[in-house]
Amino acid sequence: MKGICHFLLTTLLHLLLLLPLFAQNADKSLEEMSWKELSEKWEALAVLGKNEEALPYARSALEMARRDSTEASLSYGVSLDNLGYSLHHSRQYAEAEKCFTAAVGHARLHLGEDHEDYITRLSNLAMLHMDMVELAKSASELESAVHLADKNLTADNPFVPIMVNNLGLAYERLGDLDRALKHYLRALDLTERTVGKDNARYGIRLFNIAAIYRKTGKFEQALDFNLRAHAIFEKTVVKTHPGYALGLNGLMASYIELSRFEEAFPLSEELLSLAEARAGNPTTEMFDYLAVILNLYYSAGQYSRAVDFGKQIRSKYQEIFPRPYSRQAYIATRIMSSLEKLGRLEEAAEFARLQNRLTLDELMENSRQFSEAEHLKYYQTYTQIADAYSLQFALQHPEFQEMAGAAFDYQLALKGLSLANRRELFHSLRENPQDQLSTQFEAWQRLQNDISKQYALPPARRQRNLDSLLDLSNELERNLVRGSEPFRLATQNFRWQDVQSALLPGEAAIEFGRVKDPRSDSILYAAWMVRPGDKAPRQIILFEEKEISNLAATRHLYAPDHLPVGKNLHELLWKPLEPLLKDISTIYFAPASVLHQINFGAVPISPSEVLADRFKVHRLVSTRQILTLKNKPEQALPRSALVFGGIKYETDSVALSVTNTVSVEAEKALILPNRTRGLSFGDDWEFLSGTLKEAVEVRNRLEKVGAKVAFADGFHASEGFFKKTAQASPSPAVLHLATHGFFLTAPDTNAHSGFATAENPMARAGLVLSGANRAWSGGEPLAGQEDGILTALEISRLDLSGTELAVLSACGTGQGKVEAGEGVLGLQRAFKMAGVHYVIMTLWNVQDHDAQQFMDLFYDQWLSQKKSVPDAFRVAQQKMRALHSKPFQPMAWAGFLLLE
Repeated sequence: MKGICHFLLTTLLHLLLLLPLFAQNADKSLEEMSWKELSEKWEALAVLGKNEEALPYARSALEMARRDSTEASLSYGVSLDNLGYSLHHSRQYAEAEKCFTAAVGHARLHLGEDHEDYITRLSNLAMLHMDMVELAKSASELESAVHLADKNLTADNPFVPIMVNNLGLAYERLGDLDRALKHYLRALDLTERTVGKDNARYGIRLFNIAAIYRKTGKFEQALDFNLRAHAIFEKTVVKTHPGYALGLNGLMASYIELSRFEEAFPLSEELLSLAEARAGNPTTEMFDYLAVILNLYYSAGQYSRAVDFGKQIRSKYQEIFPRPYSRQAYIATRIMSSLEKLGRLEEAAEFARLQNRLTLDELMENSRQFSEAEHLKYYQTYTQIADAYSLQFALQHPEFQEMAGAAFDYQLALKGLSLANRRELFHSLRENPQDQLSTQFEAWQRLQNDISKQYALPPARRQRNLDSLLDLSNELERNLVRGSEPFRLATQNFRWQDVQSALLPGEAAIEFGRVKDPRSDSILYAAWMVRPGDKAPRQIILFEEKEISNLAATRHLYAPDHLPVGKNLHELLWKPLEPLLKDISTIYFAPASVLHQINFGAVPISPSEVLADRFKVHRLVSTRQILTLKNKPEQALPRSALVFGGIKYETDSVALSVTNTVSVEAEKALILPNRTRGLSFGDDWEFLSGTLKEAVEVRNRLEKVGAKVAFADGFHASEGFFKKTAQASPSPAVLHLATHGFFLTAPDTNAHSGFATAENPMARAGLVLSGANRAWSGGEPLAGQEDGILTALEISRLDLSGTELAVLSACGTGQGKVEAGEGVLGLQRAFKMAGVHYVIMTLWNVQDHDAQQFMDLFYDQWLSQKKSVPDAFRVAQQKMRALHSKPFQPMAWAGFLLLE
């Protein structure tokens, strides 16, 4: 585990330059010393790390500056900054924040934001926020500081590489390792140019780069950089200098990763000696060094030693630094794993629960400050690794039933957390407008529109500053998250008991999960189920991922009979769950990973039955939704709707839309071959005749129950018309979009359209509306017109909170990039984020006739038979299955999904 080493800017320079000018004042009392003498004495103590001793001098200097000069004086601002520094390193964070904030405000008011003092004080404040685990705030401040430094300070200014390095550190802590490495490499170059290679600061840059290489699995490269860093520290600083310990720490970490323990142990003894010498002034860095020693004991198989040492440092760490959850979780993990190796399973289970709780606490803490992109990055880099240990322990030791509860809690908290938070944030901002936040929210929405338009263009025609737009969007979103008080208050942490309390007799909640098997390289799928009356959730191991890897073999997976080769869903899912589902009639479940691509209700449970025949099945993003579903009032029949179908995709359709109104009756007479909704033949999307008939029938059914329907077909079914109508307040109760859908699995740099080249998966999924062929084939949209490609990214930024049901009658609308913890990044996420309650979508390419048939059955059950949306969906799917049972054709009916 890497030591996080940073030095505040002024102190780093003074460590090299300070002369003992204070000696002659040693016998003076505080009252007898001048402001200059007090400041010099403070500085001498601070650079030695004696910050608690330095505090009286810093306080006296500040009081003297306030008394003998005006608060506008430079001495007053410097005194605020100095006091903030010593308070920071004495762990008096609240008072330090007040001092640093005042120092930054002083510099802004009296020197201006372009002044060096303002920039460096802002960076000092940012480093405090980093230690306070306010990572997003720290990153924002450092981004501003680096931007101002690049704009206003000279290339040889020694402060610039320090701030660039610190920004890299912020990105590393956020989990954005690519950006961290980029800034570390830049800081390395700047440091070489300002102070040369034979300098401790150059060694720090090498150490930070090595840490990124270790975290990305490039262990040999990491070792090379750590060897170079250690050599510099040995040559340029004394052994009591913090940089020397840093070099030992990095080199040890590399040797451990490469299992070169005989070279790591001598370093550990020296590092432990240095840490013990500084025990009177503990820092987060010191405990990071101790954590690396703990990792050495564990990795080398010295489990008893690891347990004792881990408990010792955890006790001290918890006492001094209660909030850095990830560091505590790391220590708990190593203790847990060591106890497990020793067979002390009761104790191991205790630490497994602790590790799980710390991980969840950090997850919730970060969710209240991160942007969506940062949340996903952090999970990929850190949380996903941390969660494996407690989940693996739960699977290996089912005798500890409380671990099944911990696993359920983890899945409950993790799944769709960013989606739920974004949805709640947008709702909060719209319902509780605050002047400054409202302005920022409007600016963020405009920026999102600009970014969406850029994604529509091929890379060669995009603005060169697209990365800057993305950075600005991220910064604005961070500000919105931190600034919205109603949003932060609404963020809750649920436990499995909360879900259980909402269940009625005969109901069960299931969280699915994906866990690496520690005994092999295989990936296991498991289910954690809770029912009324259970003392703890039940844990069920289901199958290995490789057993379900061929999702394209639909007929095989959904086959009702036993297969001579391989397994179908009956064997993979139903048989392990069946014993626990007796006396159950309703199942709420949240899929994970590959299970997002499975229709749970279509799983065969006998030669003549599927799961939805015996159970009411509710597909959720997370089972925590049960708490709100149960409180949702029964919906009346819809009062408004927006219906699209029979769309013309030709290149000039938007330009012709004003004059070329296509007669619905004329379109009914067209006879075209049955098309698949979702395949683009060549570069153009082809007309789907069945969608017009479907849309007209849906419109007629809706109007029959009194709904006011906005209907668009042919050239009228444009992206602009959709956005204008859907954004009414409230949004239409029903959205029915019968058209082509798409999801492009990975960026294709050779593609004609910009959508196919976009890095953001939400820009690679969407619905095709009128005039889309022009942009799809790489052309520019007509002036003043939308491009006709309604992406998931654009939909996710709309306010559709008034929409009860969105029907995506197109191919593959349930597809997208499956992101661990967040589910499918595609159209289903977009409509849920926009506020829609129910989403009907498809898992694969559906024939035009089959989609039309299914929709007719669904709307009949919902509007004519007055069934609820879930019940109407279930009956429609049952009827479709009966129509396509001979021959067995699951492609015709099992692809439709309802997400609640």
